[in-house]
Amino acid sequence: MTKKLITGIDVGTTKICTIVATLDSGGALQVLGVGQVPSHGLHKGMVVNVEEARDSVSESVKRAEQASGVKIESAYIGVTGRHISSVNSHGVVAIPRTDRLVRQDGELERVMRTQIERHQREVGDVLAKAQTLNGVRVLVTAGPTREPIDAVRFISNPSTGKMGFALAAEARQRGADVVLISGPTMLDPPRGVRTVAVETAAQMSAAVRECSHQMDVIVMAAAVSDFRPAAPRQHKVKKDDAELSVPLERTEDILLTLGREKGDRILVGFAAETENLVDNARRKLEHKNLDIIVANEVGTADAGFGAETNKAVIMDRFGAVFDLPLLSKQELAARILNRIEEYKRNQGL
Repeated sequence: MTKKLITGIDVGTTKICTIVATLDSGGALQVLGVGQVPSHGLHKGMVVNVEEARDSVSESVKRAEQASGVKIESAYIGVTGRHISSVNSHGVVAIPRTDRLVRQDGELERVMRTQIERHQREVGDVLAKAQTLNGVRVLVTAGPTREPIDAVRFISNPSTGKMGFALAAEARQRGADVVLISGPTMLDPPRGVRTVAVETAAQMSAAVRECSHQMDVIVMAAAVSDFRPAAPRQHKVKKDDAELSVPLERTEDILLTLGREKGDRILVGFAAETENLVDNARRKLEHKNLDIIVANEVGTADAGFGAETNKAVIMDRFGAVFDLPLLSKQELAARILNRIEEYKRNQGL
């Protein structure tokens, strides 16, 4: 029998309390044991080294395996009082700080049960989802860019980054090693995803160039500004002194550059259109040498920028077309990743 191990850690001033449990694919929780080890002077609020945390519970893990006959294949580490913060490449979730001290085993078990049940959906997504992209390196871009006019004004667009963040989270949950390059958003970075924050199109281009050659799949979901002020001012322009026109210049077409240097990578682009959705998207697919394009019509209340839902058409370079209904952006992310996986298998990549 193989299940996923959950190890809860509470860092106190004198000891680390641990709880060992399993979570199966159906979400059933079974507590296998609770243990304590010295904390060597750890205190509330300090950063806990992941490797030390793993070492500190190794004996509890061994006892749990012996007692239950459950083979440990991956681990989740959580700290009471905190949300899950990240998942590293070993499948270990690391929480850097604890807000609450729990010194009694019974209370620790109760708190951990409550925490796991509260975050069961997130934990289940990470632990129970098939690891169909295990080891695949995925780059996702998200959000808008901002092109400064002066020190306080800029040109941008209404993108919130929700679609790109959903794609990064979904890819990570499938086992991919994910880098997310994002323009300014109000979103929390997905757990286990290395996130690079940028502001301008030039910064996004530089960040993409730095890591794109290492990637197997590149998903360009960001709404990168096509234009920028030709001569941005360093200081705020006073209203009475301002020109009523702002000369613009084109930004680099990051997707076109990637298409010219694509190699064996799978390159996915997005097309946000207000008319002639399929025709415009197909031209973009061909012109920029994409493998897959996701086309969506913007400007409606329930789809596109800022909405929680989206409606899209997915096309690939061999003519396949998938017209999807209105979906949550999380569900749409899953459908897009399904198409990428199928394309990858068909191309033997």
